[in-house]
Amino acid sequence: MKVDAGIGNQLDKIPDTVRKMEAAGYDGVRTAEMNHDPFFPLLLAAEHSNKLELATSIAVAFARSPMNLANIGHDLNAYSKGRFTLGLGSQIKPHITKRFSMQWGAPAAQMRELVLAMRAIWSNWYEGDPLEFVGKYYQHTLMTPAFTPEDKNYGAPRVILAAVGPKMTEVAGEAEFAASKKAAQERIAFYGSTPAYKGVLESIGCGELQGELNAMSKQGRWKEMGTLITDDMLNEFGVVGEPKDIAPQMLSRYGSFVDRTSASFPVSDEEQRAGIIQGSRFETVCHLLKSFMMVLLRKLKWTRITFDQDVPVQRHQRRTKGYERIAFATPAATSRLIRQNEVAHFGNRVSDAFGIQDSVANEFADWILEASERQGIKPELLASLVVTESSFRKTAQSHVGAIGPAQVRPEYWGEFCGARGQLHDPEQNVYCGAQILSHMLDRCDGDMNCALAAYNVGPYARDHRNEGHVMTQFGLLMFPADYAVRPDTLAREAEAFGFESLFFPEHTHIPTSRRSPWPGGAELPKEYWHTHDPFVALSAAASVTHNLKVGTGIALVTERDPILMAKQAASLDHLSNGRLLLGVGAGWNAEEMANHGTEFSDRWKILRERVLAMQQIWTQEEAEFHGKFVDFEKLWSYPKPVQAGGPPILLGASTKYVYKRIAEYGHGWFPIYQNPARASASGAVDYKAGIEQTRAAWSEAKRSGEPDFSIFGVGPDVAAIEGLIEDGFNRVIFGLPPADADTVLPLVEQYAAIAHQFNS
Repeated sequence: MKVDAGIGNQLDKIPDTVRKMEAAGYDGVRTAEMNHDPFFPLLLAAEHSNKLELATSIAVAFARSPMNLANIGHDLNAYSKGRFTLGLGSQIKPHITKRFSMQWGAPAAQMRELVLAMRAIWSNWYEGDPLEFVGKYYQHTLMTPAFTPEDKNYGAPRVILAAVGPKMTEVAGEAEFAASKKAAQERIAFYGSTPAYKGVLESIGCGELQGELNAMSKQGRWKEMGTLITDDMLNEFGVVGEPKDIAPQMLSRYGSFVDRTSASFPVSDEEQRAGIIQGSRFETVCHLLKSFMMVLLRKLKWTRITFDQDVPVQRHQRRTKGYERIAFATPAATSRLIRQNEVAHFGNRVSDAFGIQDSVANEFADWILEASERQGIKPELLASLVVTESSFRKTAQSHVGAIGPAQVRPEYWGEFCGARGQLHDPEQNVYCGAQILSHMLDRCDGDMNCALAAYNVGPYARDHRNEGHVMTQFGLLMFPADYAVRPDTLAREAEAFGFESLFFPEHTHIPTSRRSPWPGGAELPKEYWHTHDPFVALSAAASVTHNLKVGTGIALVTERDPILMAKQAASLDHLSNGRLLLGVGAGWNAEEMANHGTEFSDRWKILRERVLAMQQIWTQEEAEFHGKFVDFEKLWSYPKPVQAGGPPILLGASTKYVYKRIAEYGHGWFPIYQNPARASASGAVDYKAGIEQTRAAWSEAKRSGEPDFSIFGVGPDVAAIEGLIEDGFNRVIFGLPPADADTVLPLVEQYAAIAHQFNS
């Protein structure tokens, strides 16, 4: 239970009061509207705190217009970086009419309309929806860009109502119910957009909707998709009702023919969740994501589930990995007999949850329980790490040198676990993994999602017995525009959802007059001249993450001084502990290059010399380079990159010459995904042939190791992703729109679900 306290209204004392309250461990501070304004104290509280939640309890709603409250709510939420809650109350008629000199209506109806009006205003600001609110008490139909807030990263604040009567209490619950309903509709629409779910929609007579949802998903219209899910459809696919009624409804509806189910309900109250679980007699564990998914544990063997007595739906068997698959249990007992029973019980759970042989499960169960006890962590969490990293394979080894069932890197072994000679022992490997995981939990303040994401290897695990199988890495790319979600916010979400990498593109500027056509085949989007410097944005991303790789996608080397760029890249690689991927390219905008003194016809020659010069600076104590376009005598430059030889150079281009350029001074091919518009404007690219030509050039140049094959700007098309993986790409990077957090972060979760389909 969280603990808040009031901070009063004496402005000169608030800074010191707030600092002391945060240090004392309070969760939030609140103000009431008495003899002073309730909002000014919270502005001071936001300025002098970092984590405290801020709320009015209460501000008088009817003393202000919805527009006024929408502005105040937006500003406080933006300034506090998402920590503000707008608490409203109606007051009583004498105060409203005599003290505030405002009109008084039916309070519940007026409060409902006021909240709806605020939400309409916020939807106009954040989503671009037309402002067309006309009600009995309030009308809002005019909004121009001059009056629209610019800082939209944190969106609208939460709204809570002080309610005691039945009508006002109903109004207070409507907002939470509407949010829950919207989340469920969007989740149904997301799954329905996948062709594999057409049969499910057909079972309720809505098969034609699948094509429409699929088309909208390809256009990125995720929020609109949810509006197509009607109340009738919602009731077909979900159990809707008050928390106390959910368990009886689930048992009545499914109890006679289903022994396992996966229930999704955004209930945030722990007691309500516990009551639903106990009432349903299901063994569940919180998914620990924002949607508060409640995920069924053990093996998911779905048989014929009937939504309607006459319409059976065939569901598919599915195996998933992760700690959401297995229920948290009490620690193992210490007596020998009880210990044996505990190991056997835990082994059965591991075998059921992850579909592995009983003998393997029991062997690992003993190690996992022992290692977990030593480190004071949940054995279920450690089991989830092992299955994610190696699928319980004792001989797993990655291309970056991580070894064993826990995929421990040798450098981590030496730091955390002692003698290197025991690294290949699977039991000792699990013990070491537990120690590293415990360290990650400390770094992540106990956040299990963060600790798992920060662990070490990511999705590169490979088994000695199956050297041909490499799991696909998935990343994200977005223009870090000044009006988009902040780079650090996006990075945290990317790591929490298990993405391997985050890339930012670059353009220093766009000349207002140009002849160069944009390869995208349409009008140049405004993010091209609104984007932050990629190295600054990536530094922000790296500073709040532990394992997420950060990359340029791409950096325009033809517009950068090579000595300065070498310093920037080395510094970022050093500060991120070797997590930089350097995507580079020559660029397409001749006028932009000309402003930097680069002739368009020389761009590839210039890029070559600058990359080679940077590699000299990264690898030599006294670096020098003498070329036609880059020429400098011996120099010292530190720090050196953490990665030996410097960060990997991923070359972004699709010309016939790029493959030999990669073989000479690069480490991989980094083309953009050709959607129909780009393919029409720039010509289609044969990715499979490009990969083959890169490998041939690599072999001819006698380069050791394997080239990297990454592709960026990919959409949520599962079939297209399958084709890219079959072509040979080992890293698929989803493209995100440069928009606010409310738009981008749901897409991150949706892309994570798609990535999980390939790596689970």
